[in-house]
Amino acid sequence: MTDMSKEQLLRFIEVIFERNQSTSYALHQFMDILKDEGAPKEYLDIVKTCIDGFYVISKAVEARSQVTENDIREAEAWYRKIQEERAGRC
Repeated sequence: MTDMSKEQLLRFIEVIFERNQSTSYALHQFMDILKDEGAPKEYLDIVKTCIDGFYVISKAVEARSQVTENDIREAEAWYRKIQEERAGRC
């Protein structure tokens, strides 16, 4: 799994969002494959963020057909905010 760069990982995620009607399921399967292949924790965290921050990532792909590291950070922040709101911390 060390052959995949972070840019390639992000591009693969973009393709999943663009072409798959069941994106969440496909991302979970992709994460399972990455785990089986011994992918770095950083890559698994990126895919998990795409699952958790699905709304933000899907909007990025829809708008630009691209996922950037900034989109990943925005998705993390969005998900964290949603979790805090659910917990009544806002």
